[in-house]
Amino acid sequence: MVGFLREFQGLTASFSVNGVSRGRPFLTRVDPISGNVSKISPERARRTIGISMELDMRPINQCSFCDYATATPQPRIQHSGGAVSVPNLYPWEKYDWITIYPPFSQHQVLLSDLYFEDMEMMIESSYDLAERCSRDEDVIAFMDFTNWGAFAGASQQHPHSQRKGVTSVSDPVQEREWRRCLEITEAVGQHPFDILLQEEREDGRRLIFDNDVVVLAAFAPTC
Repeated sequence: MVGFLREFQGLTASFSVNGVSRGRPFLTRVDPISGNVSKISPERARRTIGISMELDMRPINQCSFCDYATATPQPRIQHSGGAVSVPNLYPWEKYDWITIYPPFSQHQVLLSDLYFEDMEMMIESSYDLAERCSRDEDVIAFMDFTNWGAFAGASQQHPHSQRKGVTSVSDPVQEREWRRCLEITEAVGQHPFDILLQEEREDGRRLIFDNDVVVLAAFAPTC
């Protein structure tokens, strides 16, 4: 693959399987934003799943996020799309919000319950909070991620996102990505995310949704 999305084919050192010497093909991809290298095994991606699991996950009866109007701290931010952002009770930055999504009476439990309307609420509320952070000179970056259930490490099953303004010196990974974006922009005169989107649209294999919001599978995933 030639261009912004760089992919290289390789072959492992030979080894023995059932007495036959062989090697396995693999792909090496370089994340265009971070520069991180990801090694991918196409054969492992095609393997079958030999595990059967029944999932019985239920939220608690008294959900603090459903009852956000009385159970969460102020000041609360009502977003036009229906989401509500409240201050994080356990903050570690100057700006630290939890964004909660409707329905508030009987919320979704699993990620598979999500619809694109929920994604629109996530993006719209994230933009609102990022715009607030942009007014403060202390803020140098904006962090946004969504916890969904116990498997994602969340302490509350109700769907919610964490949004934070990052102040002072950013962590090494963010610093490297930020500098790399600036270097690419200065070198080619175009923002790297614009280049990434153009090439992913032309390729089409990792394009999940392309409308007001673009959703892509990771080109060089880290896990």
